[in-house]
Amino acid sequence: LEDSAGFLASSERRATELVRMLLVHLARDYQSTAFPARRLLLRMAEYLPGAVSAALWDEVDATPDRRIRTLLLTVLGDIPGVDKSRLAKAMAGESARAEERGADFRSFSSYLHGLGEEAVRALADVYSSADRSQRKYLVRLMDDICRYGDVSAGVKEDVAELFRRYLSGAARDLRITIMTTHLASDPALSARTRGELARLFLENVHDIRMPTDIDSVEY
Repeated sequence: LEDSAGFLASSERRATELVRMLLVHLARDYQSTAFPARRLLLRMAEYLPGAVSAALWDEVDATPDRRIRTLLLTVLGDIPGVDKSRLAKAMAGESARAEERGADFRSFSSYLHGLGEEAVRALADVYSSADRSQRKYLVRLMDDICRYGDVSAGVKEDVAELFRRYLSGAARDLRITIMTTHLASDPALSARTRGELARLFLENVHDIRMPTDIDSVEY
């Protein structure tokens, strides 16, 4: 079918029906059909990016299968012109609701890094409703995107405020994770914000016991 992608995508109706058909096969046998389905969808999107994207979004909203949603979102992430804000919100939401022992959500990491500020906004928005097992991962992800991505000072301030709130009363392991982030020393933050974070770090420093964590906080 991949070699016939141009023909299959010559009609929006045919393309939409094929997307739905692929979803049926994915639900029946995900392991053997995921990779070829992904390749076919991306080939079709080369011809009809708008129609394929629309059909994929419909299926993302409709399917209860987290593996299939994850696959479709990564396909959408590779289609030029996709709505970045919508993609960031969807990937952030899936990451927040995922189970820690599941690894599928980690495939979003590179896409979220590429989405930069949109991703940080979306992750911050879902943080309070995130599964507790995911919160440390989301903290590290926001910190990494702020550190290496194109993120404005204003959004970094918002993330710093989020970290500040959770340094007051959160579980010990989450407080340690926040204290080992790099955002607190980011020169884009105001002196007041950096000072407030430093004060909270000092108040919670008694929780730090591992040498590697001590080195990270000191850094």
